[in-house]
Amino acid sequence: MVKKIALEEHFLCPGFIEYWNPTVAEMPAEKRDNLLKRNTDFGEMRLASMDKAGITRAVLALAGPGVQAEKDAATAVRTAKAGNDFLAKEIQKRPDRYSGFAHLPMQDAKAAADELERCVKELKFCGAMINGHTLGQYLDHPSLAPFWERADALGTLIYIHPTDPVSVAPVLQGQRGLTLVKEARARGIPVLVLILFTFYGLALFKVNVTPFAAGVIALSKTLAREHARQGITVNVVCPGPTRPQPRPPGTAPTG
Repeated sequence: MVKKIALEEHFLCPGFIEYWNPTVAEMPAEKRDNLLKRNTDFGEMRLASMDKAGITRAVLALAGPGVQAEKDAATAVRTAKAGNDFLAKEIQKRPDRYSGFAHLPMQDAKAAADELERCVKELKFCGAMINGHTLGQYLDHPSLAPFWERADALGTLIYIHPTDPVSVAPVLQGQRGLTLVKEARARGIPVLVLILFTFYGLALFKVNVTPFAAGVIALSKTLAREHARQGITVNVVCPGPTRPQPRPPGTAPTG
């Protein structure tokens, strides 16, 4: 088996479970408890899972929104630092298997930059993972310029994790596909829908195929049509078994 390095391997620690709970509120209690158990384990359970998957090293990152959902900036700064110190101690126990992404209080650009620098230089983390917005403020907000300037000066990695939008876009209202995604998560069925927009008029919808794929794909196509009316090019990517494509009329088979 090819050896692998796994990014964004989630963990939880004291002080952060309350931020995580709302993200799994619809999940059955038994599955939620099992997930919590796994996310808080840094020993044999996690290592055995890594070994089974051929993962040599895991880059650990906090699960859930963490302090980016915290309304009090001072609390966010203090709690993020405690979480990073906790992770550093766990990494020290197995430096041959674990690395870390810093968790940052993006409510305060300077504090986030200072914590990033501390984590990279002192705790030897390989970068940071941050969510797409903090209490509705997105990462391109001018007030965050000092953070991005520091990250650039440090030459470190910033891993951007998708997060739920502040509000559901009008194009999504009433769409069965979105309901199916929620139903899948509630039943513990893995499903991932990433909607990635650029500033250049291109949108990419990536849908992992699940038993609810038909509804999700229908949702993606609806979104594609809506954005096409706005002059935005949309690609819908649905990983899964390759299906033979019909040949255009009058063409001969190949291969």
